[in-house]
Amino acid sequence: MKDLRESKELLMYRKLNARKNLNAEEAAHFLNLEKGFEGEKQFETWLKLHRENGIILSDLLLETNQTTYQIDSLYLSPQKIYLFEVKNFEGDYHLDKDKWLSPVKKEVKNPLLQLSRNETLLRILLQEHHFQLPIEAILVFINPRFHLYQASSSHPIIFHSQLDRFAKTLNKNSAAPLKAIHSKLAEKLLALHQEESRFERLPRYEYDELEKGVGCRFCGVLYASFANPNFRCSNCKTAEAYVPAILRAIEEFQFLFPQRKMTVEEIWEWCHIVKSKKTIRKILNTHFLQTGIGKATHYVPREK
Repeated sequence: MKDLRESKELLMYRKLNARKNLNAEEAAHFLNLEKGFEGEKQFETWLKLHRENGIILSDLLLETNQTTYQIDSLYLSPQKIYLFEVKNFEGDYHLDKDKWLSPVKKEVKNPLLQLSRNETLLRILLQEHHFQLPIEAILVFINPRFHLYQASSSHPIIFHSQLDRFAKTLNKNSAAPLKAIHSKLAEKLLALHQEESRFERLPRYEYDELEKGVGCRFCGVLYASFANPNFRCSNCKTAEAYVPAILRAIEEFQFLFPQRKMTVEEIWEWCHIVKSKKTIRKILNTHFLQTGIGKATHYVPREK
C-alpha cells in the first residue's frame, strides 16, 4: 500500500503562506492545491473503508514512452485494476460536447481526456512488464456540492451521491483473495514511482522577504508570544511546548533553505520570537551534530 502524502509544492506553499503575502496567482494556485489534496485524501479514506482484499496505491508518478503522468489512486482488486482520477470541484459545471465550463462559464481542462490518457499509458506500461490485467478507469467527483449538467450515463463518472452504490460493486469484485501477480504488480509500480515531479510549480522566494518566527502546529500562524516553556497561539488559542515547536521551525528552515548552514545565529534569527541564543544552542547541540571550528561551526542532521 502507498498512502497519499502532501507534495513538495503544497508543503512549500503552506510554509510560505504563513511567512509572506502570496500574490493573487500564488494564492489561487495554493487554494487549488489544498482543495485537490483534500479531495484525494477524502477518497483515499473512503476507499480504505471499502477495499476488502484490494491493494491501494495513492498518488503514483509514472513514466511511459517518455511521458510522465500522475495517477491519483490505483486499486488492485482480485478482478481488475481500478484507476481513479479524483476531482474536488465545487458548484455547477456544464458539459458542452467535449468542453467543460466552470460555474463562471470559464473553460477548464476536460478531466475525462486526462483519465483516458492515463488509462492508455498505464495499459502500455503493464504490457511492457508483462502484466495482463483488465483496467477500469473512473472519474470520481468527491465533493457533494458539485453538479455536472449534460453528463451522460455512458461517461465513466461517479458522483458523491453514487459512492455507496459503487461500494457494493467494489466489494463484489474484491471478495476473492488476491494472487501473487497483484503483489508483484504493486511492487513493480512502487519501484517505478518517481518522487520528484516536473509538474510542480515551486514558488520563488527570498530569505529576507519572509517573516521570521515559529509556526503553530495546529493552524500554521506564527506564534505571537513565548513564555518558557510554552508558545501560545493568538489565532487558535492553543499552547505548545517550546522544544518540538523550535525543532519544527528548524525543519522548516532546512526545507526552504537547504543550501544555508544551520548556525546558532541563523536559527536564532529564523525563530525570532525566542530571545535566548542559549536555548537555541542547547536544542541544536541535543538534536544535531556540530561540525566545523570557530566561525565555520554549524550543525548537520545526525545519521539515523
